[in-house]
Amino acid sequence: MENNSKYDSVKNKLENFFYHYKWIVMILIIVISIIIILIINFFNRPSYDLTVLIVGDYSFLSEYDRIDQVLKEYADDYNNDGEILIELVPFTIQDEENSKNPYPNALNLSKLMANLTLSTTVIYIIDDYVYDSIGTENAFINLELEYGDIYGVKGDKFNIENTEFLERLNLQNFPKDFSILIRNIEDFSDKNKEKVILNYNNSKKFVNNIITNTHK
Repeated sequence: MENNSKYDSVKNKLENFFYHYKWIVMILIIVISIIIILIINFFNRPSYDLTVLIVGDYSFLSEYDRIDQVLKEYADDYNNDGEILIELVPFTIQDEENSKNPYPNALNLSKLMANLTLSTTVIYIIDDYVYDSIGTENAFINLELEYGDIYGVKGDKFNIENTEFLERLNLQNFPKDFSILIRNIEDFSDKNKEKVILNYNNSKKFVNNIITNTHK
């Protein structure tokens, strides 16, 4: 009888606790579950060889897989993990004449400026409107110094019009005024400078493959 009394006493205390604190317990369970999911995602996230930001007046989502696949053909396994993974980050900025809603434009333009200032992303594929909108003085390296005699290279831009790269994309409605650029990292301040320089050098190799038509 004594054991039953102790059991009933503990049971009553638990029931009483959950009755008074059930919402707190549920919230704690949800919070802990979210934290566990975030931790799992953090340790299982892909290890990308490169990140490429692609921005302009074009809906990239339907063509994402095709663009990503073609980019992989010019890349190597820079992090030596046995596979080539490129993080393609596309978003749309329409020119003022075609823009029906200026607010997403302003938001995405702000994102682009933040990337240029804070992100370790080095490779940018942007159209002429975006290029003119962000003010590009010293933002990108001068490709013409190294590739001045190659078609499509002018200043800091490698314009993809009439290039093999555009042919390999084989996207019927993809605009021709897009250019590939490499961000200048001379003034980039970061605690992990070695990682930034390594990413920069790998990005230069990748863009070199595109400019010189070196692909798999």
